[in-house]
Amino acid sequence: MSQQSPTDPKQPADTPDNQPQTVIEQTPKPRTNPWVFVGLGVAGLLALVVIFVLPNLVTPPEVAPVAVEENQPSGTGTAAKPLESPWQEAQLAQARRNAQDILAKLLEAQEFLQGKAVMLWGAERYQQAADTAAEADIAFRERRFNDALNGYQEALQTLTELEQQVESTLADALQQGMQAIDSGDASSAQTHFQLAQAIDPNNSSATTGLQRAATLDAVLEALAQAQLSQDNNELEQALEQVNSALALDGKHRGARQTLTDIQQQIAERNYIQALSSGYSHLEKGQLSSASKAFNDALTLRPSSSEAQRGLTQAQNRQTRQTLQQQLAVASQREQEENWQAAETLYNQVLNKDSSVVEARTGQIRSSVRAQLDEKLQNLIDNSMRLTSSNVYQDATQYLQEARAIDERGPRLNKQIAALQTALIKAATPWPVEIQSDNATLVTLFRVGELGKFSSKQIKLKPGRYVATGSRKGYRDVRIEFTITGTAPSGPIIIKCKDII
Repeated sequence: MSQQSPTDPKQPADTPDNQPQTVIEQTPKPRTNPWVFVGLGVAGLLALVVIFVLPNLVTPPEVAPVAVEENQPSGTGTAAKPLESPWQEAQLAQARRNAQDILAKLLEAQEFLQGKAVMLWGAERYQQAADTAAEADIAFRERRFNDALNGYQEALQTLTELEQQVESTLADALQQGMQAIDSGDASSAQTHFQLAQAIDPNNSSATTGLQRAATLDAVLEALAQAQLSQDNNELEQALEQVNSALALDGKHRGARQTLTDIQQQIAERNYIQALSSGYSHLEKGQLSSASKAFNDALTLRPSSSEAQRGLTQAQNRQTRQTLQQQLAVASQREQEENWQAAETLYNQVLNKDSSVVEARTGQIRSSVRAQLDEKLQNLIDNSMRLTSSNVYQDATQYLQEARAIDERGPRLNKQIAALQTALIKAATPWPVEIQSDNATLVTLFRVGELGKFSSKQIKLKPGRYVATGSRKGYRDVRIEFTITGTAPSGPIIIKCKDII
């Protein structure tokens, strides 16, 4: 600064008020040695030199000397007398000390504010404080210590108020820098962030703000290109351009808002395309493709009633189509007399839609035929069960039921013939030869005792038989054999051979 700062006042220690200000009054005494007067004159002269000459050698030229009254008798030299009384001198000394204390605080405040770049944001008031302190310096040199104290206090108050403005000034600089970035003014943003950084060199927001200000023009250019692409409905290109802007400044509000807008536009476009595609596939009967398109539309807009309605139509038609396909297959299985498979398919249809009458009647029909088919086939595969009278009666009934069916297929006709043959065989006796040794008593269960013989021929229906032989003194024998409805391969031999 061109003017004197609050930290450059002249030190009051060098002013003449530091010198003793006492006045000694000299009174002539009778009977005094003349050399005494000579000594007093010399002392007075030295006092005058100390008071008037010495201060001019040690203080600045602008400091006014303190007026001193002289009281010298004519013809003799006397000591100077101070203007202030001891009480006044003590008050001035206290004021001087207070002024020096304020000066220390001024220096402290000045150092703090200079570290906060005060000349960039508070130069006028800072200069005002400096001018006030300079005026107080003058008062101090003129020994007007109360005036000097008031001046220093006023300067300190101004600096204190500046200190209190540091945080708000920093916050305001950061805020205005952000506003400048949002408004696209890179130069203004840089100015505000530079001020913030000058106030607080370690402020991360100021550092980031300067970095953002440096890339602002490039960001705005990328956003302008993105806007042009948007206007031309080139949304993917616009998205790429706005992402380029965000790569330079990921915090730019305009870029982020533009990104959101473009993404919404793309989503809206894709939704309309998906919805249109869904109804197009629906009209063509391409139900799987239609369902996929409507699901894509719902992903983009979950609350869309149009997409949900289209999906429901596609699903219903697809369900009906699937049911019709299953019904057709079930009918085919009936034609093939694969009743179990037909019944399964009809049940699947009913599980999806119990109101399908065709499925209900088909299920009943196939279920009855499946049960009959199972019973007939079981009897055919296990024809020996027909030797039981109960099973034989059941088989006869099943055969009648089968014959009562008008529309019989090849499988049922084959089953009827096979079961009929099995029933005939089961009811037809076959000649069986039993050989013994005329000494063994032969008994045939389910027939009776045959007696002792060497050979006997009897007729037996197909089935399982047990023949036993007993002879006194010999171990009994037991023979099991089966008549299958065909000629036996050889005789049944029953003889007791093991002697007990």
